[in-house]
Amino acid sequence: MILFSNSASSSSSDSPWSTAPSLSLPGGLVLNGRPGCMTIRMPPFPFLSIASLFGVMLFSASDALAGEAVDAEPVSQDVRLHCQVIASFLPGVVTSIAKVILGDSKQGQTILSMAFLTWSSVVATAMSDRLMPQDMSLDMFQSKDKDMGKRQLIINQDKRWWNDTASKVHHLLKRILSIGIHSHWKLRLSVCQFAKMLLQNCNQSLENCVPLLVDVLVAHLNDDYKQVSVFSRQALDSFSVIVVARGSGSLISMFEDNIHSLATRLPRVVRTADDTVRLPTLDLLVGYLRLLGPRISSLLSSSAHLKRLSQALLQILEIDLSDIRIMEKHSAVLGSSTESALYHPVTEETFGHSHYRLQFRHFNDDHIKAAVIKSIRLLGCYGDLSLLVDHFADYFTQSSHWQKQAVLIVNELVRGCAQIGLDCSEDGFLHCSVNSKEAIEEHIMSLLSEYVSESHWHVPTTIDTRMEDFRANQSSRSLAAINVASPNGLSAQTLNSNTILVCLLLDGIAGFAEVLGQHFDALLMTALYPILEKLGDSKGVISQTALDTLTVICQCCGYSSMNDLICHNADYLIDAVSLNLRHLDMNPTTPRVLKMMLQHCDKALLPLVDDTLHEVFTVLDGHFDDTALLLVPVLQTLVEAIHYWFPSTNRATVCEWHEGSRIHEKEKVKACSISDFLKEYCHKNLDMEDGEGGVKDEDFDQTGEQNGEADDFPEDKKEPIPGHCLLTTEVLDRCIHFVSSKNARLRLLVLSVIQHGLLILAATTGCMTGRLAI
Repeated sequence: MILFSNSASSSSSDSPWSTAPSLSLPGGLVLNGRPGCMTIRMPPFPFLSIASLFGVMLFSASDALAGEAVDAEPVSQDVRLHCQVIASFLPGVVTSIAKVILGDSKQGQTILSMAFLTWSSVVATAMSDRLMPQDMSLDMFQSKDKDMGKRQLIINQDKRWWNDTASKVHHLLKRILSIGIHSHWKLRLSVCQFAKMLLQNCNQSLENCVPLLVDVLVAHLNDDYKQVSVFSRQALDSFSVIVVARGSGSLISMFEDNIHSLATRLPRVVRTADDTVRLPTLDLLVGYLRLLGPRISSLLSSSAHLKRLSQALLQILEIDLSDIRIMEKHSAVLGSSTESALYHPVTEETFGHSHYRLQFRHFNDDHIKAAVIKSIRLLGCYGDLSLLVDHFADYFTQSSHWQKQAVLIVNELVRGCAQIGLDCSEDGFLHCSVNSKEAIEEHIMSLLSEYVSESHWHVPTTIDTRMEDFRANQSSRSLAAINVASPNGLSAQTLNSNTILVCLLLDGIAGFAEVLGQHFDALLMTALYPILEKLGDSKGVISQTALDTLTVICQCCGYSSMNDLICHNADYLIDAVSLNLRHLDMNPTTPRVLKMMLQHCDKALLPLVDDTLHEVFTVLDGHFDDTALLLVPVLQTLVEAIHYWFPSTNRATVCEWHEGSRIHEKEKVKACSISDFLKEYCHKNLDMEDGEGGVKDEDFDQTGEQNGEADDFPEDKKEPIPGHCLLTTEVLDRCIHFVSSKNARLRLLVLSVIQHGLLILAATTGCMTGRLAI
């Protein structure tokens, strides 16, 4: 056997037709057929190093022998003779090599690479398109050997042989390609070379195998190694030239048919197969879309293709609504940190970072999600955005089951229009997008108005008792409360579904900002107010997603922080808040906007919202029983912000008040005891009673002298009380009445307001005395 492999290798290095005639004559079948078939079965035992080495040597020899016939340009009688001799070995050789490929998964990539190349070389030699006769009924080999036994070993390559062999090769090809994409890049490159050789030499004789081989090259277009992806692209380009030269049209129709069949089986693969099968299938879809490029627009004009693709994407992206973590996460109601939220800088680390990860029903791998998202963005990049948006908008309105998937797909379609996450230069299309910038802006404006509409933006996401109490109190006063949907009776799955829908809407607005960049600044009048509403939502997932959205907007529109964003757009925010406060029964989420403005801005905002805060006081005075739970959190945020904006200048007073140490309390009691205080108080009251009767005549001169002496010394001018202290005093005046409320939550909020309010007054000299006098 070793002699056979060595002789084959040495003879293949020279001209095989002169130095090794025994291998190309019918007599060589009897001499070398049995050892060759026995030897080819040895490599399935790669744990023996000698067997592995011998398998590589034999594969190299077989590859060289087959390669001589493949590379021989003129199809002479000797070449036909040699190819027909190899065709006699074809069933045993390809079956044995297939066992090697499908054998032990731990064998090295060298043996597998040589096995793939030898398999393709043998098949390409025995079934080359150049060997196919015009008339299939003729016998292609007329042997001069008189030995009938030897002649019977030579196959008759008639029409039946070609059809039967092609069917069996197709079956074996499906089996050996079922191993998927290997982890070693050299083996992946060998598989691509395997597919290229068969496509170039056997595209007619193995016509039924062409779709499988094209799938192999397309699946490797997105390979991480550039050597593999570039080779796949070049192989497809060369095959496209062959198809055009043959007069069979182009590969576009084949690609379109393959996409349709792939979209048909894709949902089943994602539901039932494992990740090792899902990812190559999705990569195949991405590869076909990249190959079509701008021709996707014409493909999607077919209703059959559009419907099949859209249904496949909707079924794949089905979201898991049973995640209990969505229900568990809540925003802080008490003790919100104004200091941590005030200066929220936007950096490269925070840009585009989402804190919530969608849980899909049929997969969890991030690579699978990335492949699906990339395919959607390719559709948005090369397809007609108007057609796609309208199509998925129909799914959005048809059933609530498809709403979340439709919003997710539309968001990624819009990102695809701006080539976000895509490198279209690798596909060879310089001007890839078929959508103009004006058309994209119009679609974004339309989608934005639809996203923030009342029916989609204010879906119930939690059972908020504050909202429920407020709506119950307002139901007898306003007819508008009848149209407000109550979340009572909704299941946890429905609340989760609505929560995810709101998060996807927020993510879509972030995508709009990424696409438009600085031009999104013109849409802030429409988008900023609703986002601030969701920023103050009690659901932690929604609040965090809104914060991520605002971070993206800051980055895309050129704002350095949240404070910068809100202050530059404070005019229409304050106007909207003031307008909605007049109809608080119809806009119960308005206080959230004002609260978020105070929480995320600095003291420069205080003069701008002064009138709005007095409107809050007015509303609270008029309807304090109904609106307290909505407006007191705003006052709590206000006093916390003031306490942070205006740090204490009298550290001793603040420390004394804040720490409340017993030593200071004892010193104060000693300095001004209760008895001394009562004596002084009684003495002052007696003096005031004596002065009520008027000034006596005998004391007139003495009083005049006293007045004259007093005129010589000017009165001490008191320092004006700062505006933030006056504002704090007004807040305390409004909140002190709620200390005795029956609602425990309201009492906690009021106590928090009083605590921070007293700290503010204690930090400023003279304000605490005035507050205690009141």
